[in-house]
Amino acid sequence: MKKLAVLYIITFTVAFCSLVYELILGQTLSAFFGNTVLRYSVTIGLYLLAMGFGAMLAEGKFVEKANLNFMRTELALTVLGGFVVVIFFLLSYVMGSGLLFLAVAHGLIITIGVLTGFEIPLLIEMAEDMNNHAEARILGVDYVGAFVGALVFAFVFYPKLGLIPAAFITGLLNTAAGLIVYFQARDNTMRRKVPGNLAIVQGTLGVILIFLLINAKWINNYLIERYLN
Repeated sequence: MKKLAVLYIITFTVAFCSLVYELILGQTLSAFFGNTVLRYSVTIGLYLLAMGFGAMLAEGKFVEKANLNFMRTELALTVLGGFVVVIFFLLSYVMGSGLLFLAVAHGLIITIGVLTGFEIPLLIEMAEDMNNHAEARILGVDYVGAFVGALVFAFVFYPKLGLIPAAFITGLLNTAAGLIVYFQARDNTMRRKVPGNLAIVQGTLGVILIFLLINAKWINNYLIERYLN
């Protein structure tokens, strides 16, 4: 029961992150290209489509190594999601705000969406490994986490912190989810499925994100200044 409770916490966390990434992506593209309704509609629709593809791809041997591939997924989301606003600014600086930038940005949306789509099938597989048929509860917790993510973004992240710190914090949550999966595996069989070097990389990224979060105001001002110039 304890491991299953931890699994629910992880599910809540990744659902929270997924919804926040959707909103961060939509708002960032709105800042670059304007037309907020269009950007949000296309971003969220494309993101959900990509999640669907991710969920369909997560089968067979991929889910058989659920712990390992979940950590890999969280590692990728930490890099792409946690740094997504910074990546957008850098892309804009290199490519300008033209069609190429727009195409690459939407490719990034699809990539993050596919990665997010992997999460629930992997979490369900983990529950089955614990001999618990908790699919419905995992889906329920997933919806609750997404709802809380929407509220936190609207009332805390965007108005009080800004997009760059919000992305850093969300990336840190992905880091935490990945590390929890590693550390909750107490027996040697589970340990072999998740190599320690993967946890080290994940932890290192977490430390980097904490450093960046502490300096987020300076990073934000620097990127805006470069963008305006």
